[in-house]
Amino acid sequence: MLKSEIVALEMAARRAEEEGDYEAALRAWRSLALETGSAASHCQIGRVAKELENWIEAEKAFLDALSVDSHLAIPMLSLGSLYLSRADGDRSGNAKTAKTWLLRAMEIDRNASGMSLLGTAHHYLGEISAARQAYHAAIGLDSFYEEAYFNLGILEEEQGNHAEAETLLRRSIQLDPCRAGAHGRLGLLLHKQGNYSEAESEFRRCVELDPSDYFSHLYLANNLGVQGREAEAEQEFRAAIAIRPGEEPAIKLFANYLDSLFRIEEAAQWRFQLSRKPN
Repeated sequence: MLKSEIVALEMAARRAEEEGDYEAALRAWRSLALETGSAASHCQIGRVAKELENWIEAEKAFLDALSVDSHLAIPMLSLGSLYLSRADGDRSGNAKTAKTWLLRAMEIDRNASGMSLLGTAHHYLGEISAARQAYHAAIGLDSFYEEAYFNLGILEEEQGNHAEAETLLRRSIQLDPCRAGAHGRLGLLLHKQGNYSEAESEFRRCVELDPSDYFSHLYLANNLGVQGREAEAEQEFRAAIAIRPGEEPAIKLFANYLDSLFRIEEAAQWRFQLSRKPN
């Protein structure tokens, strides 16, 4: 294959990705790998296969990249990330495998992204001290690496270190104002602390960033209900139910909320809907 044809194939793969056609992109990257046999092309296959949740092909592609050059950190890092993401298999076993690959990658190229992923692997395994150290190492390598602040904020919140968690989540938002997850976690933390007004602002930001997010509407509904703003809370409960019609948690929460307002018959009607759902 001529160099111009290889370039055209790569451009086609990238164009397909930009258009969201990952199946077409994967086919193009496969063709490119067959022609070039390069580690980079195998990594591209792995990356797109992971996006499609084709875990087995993704793993094979990254291993193929290592068969080309066994000292490359990128496919090792990618294998670690893959095992943290994959939904098949045992989560603990996957985390252990991820940790093994990430440790190997960090021996070759120690960077903020890899250390943050290593922190997540430790976190999944319940190795809290090691996770904390890895996240701090990531921040030490790159003080603008938002992912590490976010992940460390979640860890500290889970450990009951609420002041530290709040600081970290606010830093995450400062670095990436559009990260809905950080706004949501900060909102939950503030709500737990009784800072309902500021928590409301965070939940509203979540809804603004993604109006179709089911949980953001539920969190906001609960927050507004606690503040006694009945009409607004009801509106958010209904929005959540509209996003996932028939979803049991939202309907149960809404029915309980209606009970608290002494709207007993309406609550019973919602519960009756659940009772009619096929098992």
